[in-house]
Amino acid sequence: MHFDSAFVFDETVDLEAVAAGTEELPLSAYPAVQTAALGYLDEAIGLASGASWTLPTGWIRGNGFSAADFVRICNAFYVRLLAQMNR
Repeated sequence: MHFDSAFVFDETVDLEAVAAGTEELPLSAYPAVQTAALGYLDEAIGLASGASWTLPTGWIRGNGFSAADFVRICNAFYVRLLAQMNR
């Protein structure tokens, strides 16, 4: 939300190859970064909706959020991104 470009990556990117210089991780313009972030949040919301798990307390600053709590957090970040990325 503060820069005009950023790296977009997920679990499929080989960060060791990027660090070694054998693979490039290009910068993406902020509209593409926002689209990717909203897509990842949509996916997280979809996976957590209706689920009955609780996150381990060590994952997010000592908070063991339930799936419903996690959905609310994701929705809050979704709205925040929508509101703050309009330039």
